[in-house]
Amino acid sequence: NLISAAMVMGPISQYQLPFGTAAAIPPQAMPLTVVTCNVQGYQRDFSQVIRELIRLDPDVIAFQEALPDNALVQKHFGSWHVVHRGEFWIGSRYPVYFVDECRSQAFDRRTAVCASIDTPAGEVVLVNVHQMTARRSLNKLKGSGIVDGKGPNRVERNVLLRNDEASTTRDFVDHVANG
Repeated sequence: NLISAAMVMGPISQYQLPFGTAAAIPPQAMPLTVVTCNVQGYQRDFSQVIRELIRLDPDVIAFQEALPDNALVQKHFGSWHVVHRGEFWIGSRYPVYFVDECRSQAFDRRTAVCASIDTPAGEVVLVNVHQMTARRSLNKLKGSGIVDGKGPNRVERNVLLRNDEASTTRDFVDHVANG
C-alpha cells in the first residue's frame, strides 16, 4: 500500500514532502477578510460593533449609513486608508482609492461606492452597496394609510422605485466589474 500511495502521490506532490518547512501560499491565494455593516448613523451601542470588528481583525471594512464622522472609528481605524463618500465609509489596511459611485434617480440618492484596494496579492475592486429600505413604504400600511386607503398604492409605488434602484445599481456593479 505504501508503494502504491507513493506512486500516486509522488507526481501530485512533485516528489516533495512537506516535512520541516511550511508550504508557501502563492500571493494570489492570500486571504482578505472583509467585514460590512450598516452602522445606522452610529446609533445604539456602536462600541459593541467596534469590539466585534477588533475581534474579527479584518483587512477591509465597509460601512453604510456612516454619517457623520465617528470618534470611535477614528480612534481604532484612524491609521487606515479610507474612502468616505456620503454615507459610505470604506477603510483598509492597504491603500484604497475611490473609483466611482452610483446614483439612482428613483430616490435621488447614492446607492453604491466603488473603491480599488492595493493588496499585497494585487488589486481588489470592492463595491459597497446600500439600497433603499422597504420599511418606509410598509409603514404607510399603518394609521392613515389604512384609513385613507392609499397605503397599498404607496407600497406598490415604492416596490417599483426599489426595483428601478436595484437595476441601476446592478448595471453599475456590472460596469465597474467589467471595465
